[in-house]
Amino acid sequence: MIHNQLLIIFLLMISPKIFASSNYGFVDVNTTSEYTISAEQTVLDMPNYRSEDSLGICFADTVATAVDKANCHTLKISCSQMEDRDKASTLDLASFGNNEDSSKSEVLVGSAKNISEGGSVNAAMINAMFKAGHVTNENCASFDKLVSKPGSPADVQRLQQYAWTRLKENYKQYLTLNKNCTSCLDNFAATAAEQLNQDFGIKKDPIDILKAFAQKSYLKLIDQLFIDPECRKVSQQVRLANPNQTLQVFPKTGKTNYAQSLQQIKTVLSTDVPVIIPAYCTDDKIPSNINSCVAGHSFLISGYRKVCKANNTCRDLVKVHNSWGQSWQEQHNGGWVDAKAVLERTNYEQGSLSWLEEIK
Repeated sequence: MIHNQLLIIFLLMISPKIFASSNYGFVDVNTTSEYTISAEQTVLDMPNYRSEDSLGICFADTVATAVDKANCHTLKISCSQMEDRDKASTLDLASFGNNEDSSKSEVLVGSAKNISEGGSVNAAMINAMFKAGHVTNENCASFDKLVSKPGSPADVQRLQQYAWTRLKENYKQYLTLNKNCTSCLDNFAATAAEQLNQDFGIKKDPIDILKAFAQKSYLKLIDQLFIDPECRKVSQQVRLANPNQTLQVFPKTGKTNYAQSLQQIKTVLSTDVPVIIPAYCTDDKIPSNINSCVAGHSFLISGYRKVCKANNTCRDLVKVHNSWGQSWQEQHNGGWVDAKAVLERTNYEQGSLSWLEEIK
């Protein structure tokens, strides 16, 4: 069964367009010089890194990666070589992140729930994989293909951010248009069609474009533009390959501490399962209650290391599997960062760690 847990929605989710100016609590540790590794526990064969660009759907990336890892482990296939038809769609998972939906007795699939910026990891996992029981595959509703661009990682990131920014500006422009001006709407649709083709490689006729931009929010616009109704068919869905899996959380009640959280992480990692950090506060000052955090983030931990200096001074590291793309990992020692700095930003509260576990 799925245990009761604190399901947190942040009002703002950090996107990669701003990580370059700040580490947001991640403390890099150079283990190649003064430190040597004395203990290590690493999840083998993690899925490839995804990038949420500037859309702010890290919670959906996190769930998609956790589901992909669980399925490739169950099916005994290489996670890094998984085909898109077997991967969970980040775009579709984003529509399951509403905390309110997790308390309902049923979740409708394909009901245009609309993509949400800033959602709950645990709610998205429960709503999509346990209540609905499936999610669209990455082949049909591919975020990575949608924003794929040639060039260096830095150039790709700039192009992706530009594409999302331009789309959002176009939506703002549409809101100001005189809807009784036929020529105004026609000109807008023609320009938008050209830009959508340039930025995302999709082709829409003017009628469909105007219908999409007429949605009540920018996020509903994205759902309308990028998730084809055909993707809702059963044949295009991904399920947990092992039906006996459930979402576990730690702590289940109350608060915990650094030592207990770190031990739980090591225990889960020893089963070749990554740990989800569903609520990580990136505020300059960490509030006493995680619900008071203004800017939040989520990611997975796929490794633990104890590193020591020659004088036997040691520190703990965790390997962050982030949703900010391959370039972030490369810039941050492969994702190896100070463990205590990470865990302190969870505030050690109820449900601050979660993971998929098989019911024996």
